[in-house]
Amino acid sequence: MPGAQGLDVLLCLLFLLLLAPHSIEGGSPPLPPQRRFEYKLSFKSPRLAWPGVGIPFWTHHGDAILGLEEVRLAPSLRNRSGAVWSRTLVSFPAWEVETQMRVTGPGRRGTQGMVVWYTLDGNLVGSVPRRLASRDGVGIFFNSSAEDTRNSPAIRVLASDGHRPLGTDSCSRVLGSCHWDFRNRPYPFRARITYWQQRLRVSLSSGFTPNDPEDICIDVGPLLLTPGGYFGVSAATGALADNHDVLSFLTFSLSEPGPEVPPRPFLETEQLRLARLLEGLQARLGLSTRKNTYPQPNARAQEGGERLFDLQETLSRHSHILQAIWGLSEHLAQVKKQWKQQLRSPGWVRTEVGWGCCCSHGLGSPGCLSACGH
Repeated sequence: MPGAQGLDVLLCLLFLLLLAPHSIEGGSPPLPPQRRFEYKLSFKSPRLAWPGVGIPFWTHHGDAILGLEEVRLAPSLRNRSGAVWSRTLVSFPAWEVETQMRVTGPGRRGTQGMVVWYTLDGNLVGSVPRRLASRDGVGIFFNSSAEDTRNSPAIRVLASDGHRPLGTDSCSRVLGSCHWDFRNRPYPFRARITYWQQRLRVSLSSGFTPNDPEDICIDVGPLLLTPGGYFGVSAATGALADNHDVLSFLTFSLSEPGPEVPPRPFLETEQLRLARLLEGLQARLGLSTRKNTYPQPNARAQEGGERLFDLQETLSRHSHILQAIWGLSEHLAQVKKQWKQQLRSPGWVRTEVGWGCCCSHGLGSPGCLSACGH
């Protein structure tokens, strides 16, 4: 019937539409970005700060106290504030920060808290400064203020567009927030802040165990952050006081995942290593493949030529030895394969004493007994 055929067509179309999203989601997930450790934008324990030097590539301000295992930004005293800021600019557009922090205090309620900054103007001190400079920036606020008992402790992401200061009407620039109790944990809590493809993600651990998993707290975007800024961590106390400690701050630059490079054979890798070693020795000896523009004494030139000849001869000998070892290993592999094939043949059986023979004429034949040593 025509009506039944039209109904069947509609049902098939509806079924395909329902299956389409599942087929798209079932595809291969996107590859994670490549990470590169940036040591000039990082610090960690032990020996976090050097006596008389401070933290390499970082500056400290205010009431910050530098130690070998941690940086105490604000001690457990009233109306104190401190901060650390990177000296090196963030030249890459995407990044990831892994930090370990600890906030402890005797009271049930906390003080102002801590902030992880990325701004084009550095050297801000405190947890909520009067302004987020006059240029673009973002701050991840770990707020434990006792003034807001209903929404504290919490984590908030605030941004400045470079025109309006952060101290006034800051609620209009709260990009995201979540409630997370991070005070007085048995272990320092970990925070992972990832800026990738114009999205900012904050993941946190609970701090109940040393290796507890991280959960996503905030994921906001699109957010455009200009390269060329500074990283910083600041803290402040008010009428109440907490200890605000930073144990590590590790920075990684992110880039698009590239194609996987297949591993090179051992012989090719070893030859490349020896060639690089030869180039390094030539550079140390002052030798070069180019012609010298300045005349040199004959004795010195002859000595340099002899050294170059010895190095090339040594490299050639190493190459021949590696090729011989490679051929020997292939030969041993073939012998091992043939030996396994012989052991699997029906003419050989394994007894409790060892390997014996079983002749086609039977176990009791004289030929078999003589071959087996009986």
